[in-house]
Amino acid sequence: MMTKEQLAEIKARLAAATSGPWCSTAYHEDEHGPHIENEDEITVAVCSLSVPEHRANGSFIAHAPEDIAAMLSEIERLAAPVDVEKEVE
Repeated sequence: MMTKEQLAEIKARLAAATSGPWCSTAYHEDEHGPHIENEDEITVAVCSLSVPEHRANGSFIAHAPEDIAAMLSEIERLAAPVDVEKEVE
């Protein structure tokens, strides 16, 4: 089970990361591969092209901040106390 402290650490890392949304771009490639950038075109990571799965890895990394934020919200929703009176209505 994840503790409140672990969730707080994940939130802190998410908040400290380069602002998003991020995207995996094919138009900003160099000899190292496609860049993962934020909307201000700041490179946050570069994925190698040496293995076919790396483009998929780039997409996964690019979506990580949004996906993590959504999962944290869902965890908080599921962990919230249930209002029994509201549920009955």
